[in-house]
Amino acid sequence: MGTKKSREIINIEKASFTYRSALAPALKKIAFKVKPGEVIGIMGPTGAGKSTLGLLLNGIIPHFVPGILTGQVLIDGKDTAKLEPRELAGTVGVVFQDFETQLFTTSVELEVAFGPENLCLPVDTIRKRVHDYLDLVGLPGQEKKEPANLSGGEKQRLAIASILAMEPAVLYLDEPTTDLDPAGKKEILSLIRILQKKRNTTLLLVEHETEQILACDQVIILKAGEVITSGPAREVLCQNQAVEQLGIKPLQVSEVFADVPELERPLTLAEGIGYLKQQKYYCDENKYRSFIQHDQREYGPVLIELEKVGFSYGDVPALTDINFSVRKGEFIAILGQNGSSKTTLLKQLNGLLAPGQGIVRINGRDTKKHHPVTFSSEVGYVFQNPDHQIIMETVYDDVAFGLRFNKVPETDVQKRVQETLAAVGLTGLEKHDPFTLTKGQRQQVAVAAVLANRPDILVFDEPTTGLDYQELRRLMELINKLNQAGHTIIMVTHCMWIAAEYAQRVVIMDHGQIVVDGPTREIFTQADTLQACQLALPPVTLLAQQLGKTVLSVVEFKECFSRGNAT
Repeated sequence: MGTKKSREIINIEKASFTYRSALAPALKKIAFKVKPGEVIGIMGPTGAGKSTLGLLLNGIIPHFVPGILTGQVLIDGKDTAKLEPRELAGTVGVVFQDFETQLFTTSVELEVAFGPENLCLPVDTIRKRVHDYLDLVGLPGQEKKEPANLSGGEKQRLAIASILAMEPAVLYLDEPTTDLDPAGKKEILSLIRILQKKRNTTLLLVEHETEQILACDQVIILKAGEVITSGPAREVLCQNQAVEQLGIKPLQVSEVFADVPELERPLTLAEGIGYLKQQKYYCDENKYRSFIQHDQREYGPVLIELEKVGFSYGDVPALTDINFSVRKGEFIAILGQNGSSKTTLLKQLNGLLAPGQGIVRINGRDTKKHHPVTFSSEVGYVFQNPDHQIIMETVYDDVAFGLRFNKVPETDVQKRVQETLAAVGLTGLEKHDPFTLTKGQRQQVAVAAVLANRPDILVFDEPTTGLDYQELRRLMELINKLNQAGHTIIMVTHCMWIAAEYAQRVVIMDHGQIVVDGPTREIFTQADTLQACQLALPPVTLLAQQLGKTVLSVVEFKECFSRGNAT
């Protein structure tokens, strides 16, 4: 390989950047090098500087974002500070964390064609790329649709396709699979990896899902704008305690075998299954029975009831013959692949959408006969995109808005806002403009605004999107605590381990219909049904099923199974 090809395609030399009016740098003396064709995992808690790093690579910083930049960022030997972003567009592609901000055309095909058109490629080449990359990300036949009418996961696929169509030498993917179903995550990352190998594309992947990062060549972990640690993926990610302290979820398989020395520890599911076969594990049957007994709970009266509900967007059916009820005190996870109408179902549960056919009752009242405001104090709703929910100029006022609308005394408003902000980890940001925060922080603001009103029923549409592991755990523990206090929880999620650990009941949707509905452990034994619906069980559950049992968390596995011979 010649000298030109072997030199680093990315060379960052002590780069620091401070946003205008910021009190501290977003990045502090970042330094690393990447060779062509390498796959680098970028991890770290919210506010670590991951998104800022992407903006440095494609020249948006310093050309379009005001602030102070020191050090140097070289792409293929060229200083990004001396090149306009348009000059880097064909070399560096970035899929933003807030991917909806980069969708702006009137149709799916125009969105994908936009980049290649600006690279002045021949018309036939552009058409081929539109076809190929829409097919690649799973959006064939959607060419004429408006991006605004796609689901959240479909929008994310479109954003990825629009960048891939320019075939850049460097791809910076800032949490590219946050709104995708499990099969979609695997499919997109696998296809991107195939493209990377075919074209020797350099890939920098920002992810909170540790299992996805394990396949990378190297891992760089950022915290507070600094590189805390870096190295081969296996060496970094086998350090469970250190990884968790940095706000990153440890690998489930690694947690299961935490007593095995790091250098010998299984990390992947395949390695874990192989290790189980080598060792003699036995099940504490009494302990496993206690899990089953704990699953069998009694719930209160029916709060929400759907009878033969159908709904269409124009001539396109979204829900068909839905029969579904929610009892007081339940914690329900709604699962399904992108486009299965999970969000449409949620919007029936608080009157935001009225059924086209059938009937929806909330506390016995027909939603067709009442304005949605009627149910706002009973059913709190957190949207998939927090920007659709934030309306005030400060974090404090946004969280206080609903309380003031319901004429809660100001002394109580202050107390409840502070308590809720502390619960979601936003203390100290009361005076900030929500739209200056990261997407994960905006998600926390939206959740806090609903939680402050303490409705009996809480409906969440992907509430953990964009959150790091510590934020996610803190939010889920808060939601779980509310459930234990008597609140009813209904949550759409693509995160299967969250559904496994927290939900008592699982509803799986496919093509606008409910496929299965039942206790979580019971549903998670139905591997064929889950696979048919493009859902993947958590690694720890798959491990336990090798031993004939279904556990829902690492804690359950460790309590249930031991190595050695049963006596």
